[in-house]
Amino acid sequence: MTTNEFKKAYKNLNSAQKLAVDEIEGPIMVIAGPGTGKTEVLTLRIVNILLNSQVNPENILALTFSESASFEMRSRLSEIIGTPAFRVEVVTFHSFSNGVIKNYPDEFPLLLSSENITETEQIELIEKIINQLDLKLLRPFGDPVYYLKDILGAINDLKKEGVTPEKLKDSINKQKKDFEEIEDIYYEKGKYKGEMKGKYADLKKDIEKVEEFFSIFDSYQKILAEEKKYDFNDMLLEVIKALELNKSLLLRLQEKYQYILIDEHQDTNAAQNRLMELILSFYKNPNIFVVGDEKQAIYRFQGASLENFLYFRKIYPSVKLINLQENYRSHQLILNAAGSLIAKNISANILPQKKLRANCDTKAQKIKLAAVSSYDSEYEYIASDIKEKITKGFNPSEIAVLARRNSDLIPLARSLNRLGIKFIIQSDQNILNDLEIQKLILIFQSIANPMDESLLIKMLHVNFLKIDPFDVYKLIGNSKKQKKAFSKVIEKINKRIIKELDLKQAVVLSSLYSKYKNWICENDNVPFDNLFIKVVNESGFKEFILKSSDRYQLLNRLNGLFDEIKLRLYKNPKFNLIEFINLLQIVEKHKVALRTKIEHSREEGIRLLTVHKSKGLEFEWVYIINCFDGRWGNSRKRGAKIKLPWKYLGADVKAEISFEEIEDERRLFYVAMTRAKRGITLTFSKFGIDGKEQLPSQFIEEIESEFTEIIDTSKFEKSFDKAQIFDLTASAKLDPKNKEYLKQLFYEKGLSVTGLGNFLTCPWKYFFRNLISLPDVKNKSLILGTAIHATLDSFIKFRRTKSLNEQYLIDKFRELLEKEAISDEDRIELLKKGERALKLFYEKIIPTWTENIQSEMNIKGVKLSEGIILNGRLDMIEQLSKTGSVRVHDFKTGKIKSRSQIDGTRADSKYNYKRQLVFYRVLLDRYKEGLFKMREGAIDFVEPNGKGDFKSEIFSITEEDVRELESVIKSVGSQIINLTFWEQKCGDDNCEDCRLKEMVFNLPA
Repeated sequence: MTTNEFKKAYKNLNSAQKLAVDEIEGPIMVIAGPGTGKTEVLTLRIVNILLNSQVNPENILALTFSESASFEMRSRLSEIIGTPAFRVEVVTFHSFSNGVIKNYPDEFPLLLSSENITETEQIELIEKIINQLDLKLLRPFGDPVYYLKDILGAINDLKKEGVTPEKLKDSINKQKKDFEEIEDIYYEKGKYKGEMKGKYADLKKDIEKVEEFFSIFDSYQKILAEEKKYDFNDMLLEVIKALELNKSLLLRLQEKYQYILIDEHQDTNAAQNRLMELILSFYKNPNIFVVGDEKQAIYRFQGASLENFLYFRKIYPSVKLINLQENYRSHQLILNAAGSLIAKNISANILPQKKLRANCDTKAQKIKLAAVSSYDSEYEYIASDIKEKITKGFNPSEIAVLARRNSDLIPLARSLNRLGIKFIIQSDQNILNDLEIQKLILIFQSIANPMDESLLIKMLHVNFLKIDPFDVYKLIGNSKKQKKAFSKVIEKINKRIIKELDLKQAVVLSSLYSKYKNWICENDNVPFDNLFIKVVNESGFKEFILKSSDRYQLLNRLNGLFDEIKLRLYKNPKFNLIEFINLLQIVEKHKVALRTKIEHSREEGIRLLTVHKSKGLEFEWVYIINCFDGRWGNSRKRGAKIKLPWKYLGADVKAEISFEEIEDERRLFYVAMTRAKRGITLTFSKFGIDGKEQLPSQFIEEIESEFTEIIDTSKFEKSFDKAQIFDLTASAKLDPKNKEYLKQLFYEKGLSVTGLGNFLTCPWKYFFRNLISLPDVKNKSLILGTAIHATLDSFIKFRRTKSLNEQYLIDKFRELLEKEAISDEDRIELLKKGERALKLFYEKIIPTWTENIQSEMNIKGVKLSEGIILNGRLDMIEQLSKTGSVRVHDFKTGKIKSRSQIDGTRADSKYNYKRQLVFYRVLLDRYKEGLFKMREGAIDFVEPNGKGDFKSEIFSITEEDVRELESVIKSVGSQIINLTFWEQKCGDDNCEDCRLKEMVFNLPA
């Protein structure tokens, strides 16, 4: 074995590092702060063991926390010792467990015949269990799967800590016993005498929740066993179980692994610690070497990381402690600033650690604090500041932007894109959040549902299919005039229609539709992976992504999606398109991410990543973004909905310490700061995306002021023009003929109150749903509302000419519901709901109606001003006087709302039903020369509450109300006529209509 490389590397070590490398016998604990060269120490220690002992490379086990860390260590090892490096076992805990099972298959017969399940399969199983068990707290009536993700998270947490359902049951019993022994549980006097005190009532409910969770956890484990399945965490637990029961297997592993090294020890969990404890149990003072830093623990819950260190010292009292305090990454000011922050953690002051000392010649500069006014301006400020650095000659790959969440990086990516700054997203990304992948999925959704023309029309908006959207809009209008299905109109496109409608790409459209019909046919005749490839190729998607500037990232996401399909086909060769669409619905419903593998690209570009993914990396310049309270500090904690009894599970730190919940987040911020070599900029906006004021994170205040400087952003703020965010690409600009077409369409269709509301919510919601009128599938709520409205209208219409009773309402409702294309299950649910509402409405409300009521009135063609025509449908008009004074009633289905929700004055209200009433007055004032003098409007809820009561709110409609709304309507009308909304977005990142707009017109989102 060559030692020249080792000697050269060893010579460059400081005294503490040399000590860590030299001490190869017995238990050693190294506390290695950020930038102190722990990877080099681990690597050189392995080499030193091989040089100064009789062991072979196979007798050394090095355990890391990630695959990338394993790769980095093995690469460095191979540079020093060459081929023997590949015989040293450098792996993650999970890979090690998997290796044990594969190398000793006879010891794991049940596991080898079982199947590993994915996260989505876990979710499907838990949902099934929730629906089967008799649960009161963890299956709320309105949303039965509300707690599902929390249940899955709690199961994973317990397994990582080696907790079985039996252990959990014992801990619950202990907690209940302690609860019963509380002496002051009830109020002894006053108004609430005899009632349980609030904090104990909350605790009792928490215990009851955990009891229900136990029944789910227990059922989950039993079903896995019955169906011969296991999840990700079971692999390590099965190895532990085998080693506890099989002394022969344990002895074989003990004989093999003479030296064990563990990286990132602060983040190892109880199950991983138990596995190592078993293998090391042969010797009183085994050759175990752990490296970690409690201050950098970001993967374990509160207090557990410190327990790792205390636990290690307890098991191995003779452990030698080595502190690495020389930092080769950051200048002293960064280290002092980060140190002043982490010192606020209680745990940081327990272990015998020394302050980090900079060993680099980088010129010190203070931490920059940049506060800007708005959500958009923060991202624009960061992008412009980065551009300035690149202009000065700094390497873009040495600039990183770190965020708390993946989603925080997306708006910044748009700002960088706009300024032409190349970037690489080195973060776990949800494949399904990618716009281009969404376009591809839309095609498959349409193939799977060929009878749903709304999906076909949306599919035709996909830009890489190269169909002019205005051809589609003209054909939609033509199909409605001819009263034919849209698909039939496409099939019958001929020269006459092309000329009549002035279609631009009729040939392309006809060709695509032929392919589409072929894909539908192939769906039933070829394996799904073949269909997937066929659609990717024939649709033009492959060509589209290969020509894209983001081709490598897009190919990575496409391959990730295809890998998921191949995995499903491996498990079930009959896996098909319908099951694929169902899988996507489950993923969306439960907000599960299909992750891409992170490619550590060597391409030049700004690095965008979460702090978790930045661990082990370093950059010249680091931006930490969204540093406001609630995002960094005081954010919602995991597991809060299901409070597991960790105290009774033995997972508390064995010390007289009370930890604050914020300590975990403070450690994460510390990790972010210590990635920087040269400079750090902390940014936040004073107002969030919702317009609400934001406070700076408390972590900013906790960094000692001598290490920070406030950046004057006023110059940037003055030059920042929000309109610049919406720079249009050439493809987004409209042909004058298309502008005229939309203007004429608006004039012909007019503006309804629904259209007005949609425009005010999102201009693109109005564009697609009201102006263009894309067909859409009716949901259950809409079907119920439409049927009840029509039933009541029929009753009002014929009540004077026919003898009508309750049964008429029920029969009419059933008749209308029978015409709807819905499942039998949904029909039964809607019948039950609608019949209850109508029976009670007949009993309690209809008797209060006077004779002076008029049924639904449809008003069309009311001119407000030049080019603005109003339409509306009024549910019921009640005459209040002989002089024509009326009250307009508007019926509402759904949950009863408060008055402040109805009039939109409540801060969190999504509704403004009063606006509808004012709109109806605007109509009536101009209808038949003001024949109906509307003075009042009523919002009548036609679904009762749980007690069977109804609610009606009456509003006076004033002249001022009318003037204000007319002004709003004219403003909206002007924006539609002049298409000034074309460059706008609504601000909701989950808006389907803005997403569709991106697909069609390539506008920024």
